[in-house]
Amino acid sequence: MKQRGRKSITSLQVAPPAMLKRAVEPDSILTPEQREIWDSVIESKPADWFTSDTIPLLEGMCRAVAMGRWLAARITEAQAVDPVDLVKLNAMLKMQDREQRGASSLATKLRLTIQSRWQPSTASIKHEGFNAAASVDPKTGKRKLKPWETA
Repeated sequence: MKQRGRKSITSLQVAPPAMLKRAVEPDSILTPEQREIWDSVIESKPADWFTSDTIPLLEGMCRAVAMGRWLAARITEAQAVDPVDLVKLNAMLKMQDREQRGASSLATKLRLTIQSRWQPSTASIKHEGFNAAASVDPKTGKRKLKPWETA
């Protein structure tokens, strides 16, 4: 039987499906630090941001970030020693750089960075009366000149 009269505000309030957080779990076992990174990334995005095909990429990014942090701590310790072993320090810096590049690449592929969400060469937004995507040269990243403009 239907309710007579107006419907109450509480009966009309329903959370849209996109607002409901679903539990996205990693496929493999993560360390506590990696799991903390996982949770912070998952909580920062909408429920439908990550799909089953992006979970391995997110796991790899969490591992790379955690390893980068661990290496940063080891580098700080190595620099604190009075006679600094430059060979060891150089090797650790190369490892840290490799981990940071990997984490950055995966974050971009997961569309977590600002660069991956907006680039003048790929964005289709209107700015100051012109289409930014059409007016940027994808090779140089510079604004294309209009036919009537001179360099």
